[in-house]
Amino acid sequence: MSVIKPGDYLFIQMGHNDQKERGEGVGAFTTYKADLKRFIAETRQHGATPVLVTQWFRDGKFGIFLHWGLYAVPAHQSEWYVQHMYGDPEIISWHKEHFGPQAGLATDLYDPQWADFYSMADRSPEARQKFLEDWVARNFELIDKHQPDLIYFDNGVNGRDLDPQKLKVAAYLAGTLKDYERQMRGPTTIKDYPWEVDDSVHQRWGYLSDAHYWNVSEIVWRLVENVSKNGNLLLNFSPKADGAIPDEQVKLFTQDAEGLKVAMPAEQPCQYAFTLNITSSPIDARAKGATPIVCSLIPRKIWKDGKIARNSEDYGKWAADVAASEKAPFVDLNEIIAQRYDQLGPEKVEPLFADPHTHTSRVGAELNAECVIAALKGLKSNPLAPYFTEKAAAVAPWAAAW
Repeated sequence: MSVIKPGDYLFIQMGHNDQKERGEGVGAFTTYKADLKRFIAETRQHGATPVLVTQWFRDGKFGIFLHWGLYAVPAHQSEWYVQHMYGDPEIISWHKEHFGPQAGLATDLYDPQWADFYSMADRSPEARQKFLEDWVARNFELIDKHQPDLIYFDNGVNGRDLDPQKLKVAAYLAGTLKDYERQMRGPTTIKDYPWEVDDSVHQRWGYLSDAHYWNVSEIVWRLVENVSKNGNLLLNFSPKADGAIPDEQVKLFTQDAEGLKVAMPAEQPCQYAFTLNITSSPIDARAKGATPIVCSLIPRKIWKDGKIARNSEDYGKWAADVAASEKAPFVDLNEIIAQRYDQLGPEKVEPLFADPHTHTSRVGAELNAECVIAALKGLKSNPLAPYFTEKAAAVAPWAAAW
């Protein structure tokens, strides 16, 4: 935190090991959430902007949600049926034909005796402030009780004066993600932050008796289009009034599942997500005039037959494949550091780690940094050479893999 300056953007990502329990009776969610809130608060204290990168969201790629309400009873025109049933001539006529005249329909929304229940009868500034405070409190309760990973609010049309309440809830949950309603509003280029498009399987959100459904190829295309730009697709389905999913949507969902097997092979979800994410980095870097260098993941302290276990058949290979396909320099940190560990042996490697096998100590981090320097010096062309310190200049190049 000491190097953060006002105006900086700090990307925060915590892995699965950061969610482990620490201390008796201290749950993983409690420590994970508390750490995130602390990092966010400290970032803002430095005048910087925290940006959360949630790995489960990046890996998810495809999600499903529902629109289900009273509008599914008429199943006509749109989910805004109730809002327009007293002013839209077409809806008024249709409603009269199917349900009878609207005159005489009673409502107690504005009845003073129900003011505390609906918060509608009292329109004073004091009542509005009370409602906003209650909204924040209800969301805090929802988060505390159910510990959701994500809360979706369809409230982008609200005025900016409501931002303090929204940000208060977002900070309590631990951040926000960018969402675009409908595919047409989504990004047209690769982004360096995770995002999603929420879209529907037909022209509206709620169930319609005469809905015009997209075909499966259009939906899979949207998913591939979004994922290729570092985004996700959140797809809406629309149950009938009794909660049943219409046959057309069931069929579409089944076809979607088959299409997704082709677009995102189920037998290799980890490889697919890892390769897709790492491929976008060189492309985006070059688009901004930067030079990408792909590195494999550092090894863990896991010994097998007297040597450190490599990931040359999975993550290391996938990173190398991406580097080759994108014609980017490749630094095989996994192999380079593993060779150093092999030379040192288990006893000397032990103090290089701060936990059983994943996170290094300061001494271990310095050894890894030395390996990075050695690897960069081993490249045919090292664009970072002019920036090396005297200490870095003294490190011998690693040439075994070149």
